[in-house]
Amino acid sequence: CGSSVSFMAGEILSEKSPLFGRRTREILLEPFPANEAALFLSGRSNTEKTEALMLLGGIPMYLDLNKENYSLRKNINFMAFTKGGILINETKFILSEQLKETGTYFRLLRILATGPKSIAELAHEMRISASQTLFYLHRLELLKFIQRYIPITKGVNSKSIRYKIVDEYLRFYFYYIEPNLTRIINNTGDYLFDRITGNSWDAYCGLSFELFCEKNIAAILKKLDILDTVERIGTYWQRKTSNKRGVQIDLVIECSDKTTFLFECKWSKNKVGICMVDELAIKEQLYPNPRGDTLRKVIIASHGVTEQVAKDKTLSYMTLQDFFEGS
Repeated sequence: CGSSVSFMAGEILSEKSPLFGRRTREILLEPFPANEAALFLSGRSNTEKTEALMLLGGIPMYLDLNKENYSLRKNINFMAFTKGGILINETKFILSEQLKETGTYFRLLRILATGPKSIAELAHEMRISASQTLFYLHRLELLKFIQRYIPITKGVNSKSIRYKIVDEYLRFYFYYIEPNLTRIINNTGDYLFDRITGNSWDAYCGLSFELFCEKNIAAILKKLDILDTVERIGTYWQRKTSNKRGVQIDLVIECSDKTTFLFECKWSKNKVGICMVDELAIKEQLYPNPRGDTLRKVIIASHGVTEQVAKDKTLSYMTLQDFFEGS
């Protein structure tokens, strides 16, 4: 076994390796899902547990660094925003261990930290060719640092491909730590978490919550009782054009019984109200529904829904508690 994915895939499991075709089993060790990762975070609220996973992912070492007598934010301040913090140089170690030309990968990840991008957008910002950009993207994808997304209604050769960072720590690093490195390495004890995250924290968590829901899809399938009927899971978006309205649907699940679920993942300190129901209804109308399925709407609300929404029989809803069942 080995911790260097690039070495294991490129030297041990590749067609050029003497061991190619001789392995009896291949296991890629995945991060813990929410209900298992929560065992490292006992005593914390579901909000803190989710924030921890949105920042650190289900990586045991990172989760085990949390001191139980500190709040999550105080822990993150110590690990990421204080001189000598373990998360400050972790990215350099990870990338240098796995990749050559680390400077190029740093630039690419820095751009992706602002949001999903197409190959053309990345090539333009990187000032390199599309083929070169694709080379670097493939390696980051192999390492599970980023992921390629295609609208669920499109084919694999669609020009609508986007890439985004799916490693929680790397996104957190390039969004908050790297732009503030000078300030952080000179900090010997101040509480910088709120100063650095500032007014951007809720928006950051909003995008991160979508990834959290996506990575914990098993909990969603269990809640909706559709595990045995799922055929495809994806997302959907349509850019605004002169004759089409733009739309973004966080999660789409197609089932074999000709039912398609459309999801809205909402991170909010307050309960989700009827406005979100109306917004999701508009998205339902804009979804092309290529299979002619029965469409069902689902809201995943971090802090629940209002009584009015709960009574709405046209949709289902989930809360954070559904992801931590059994923890």
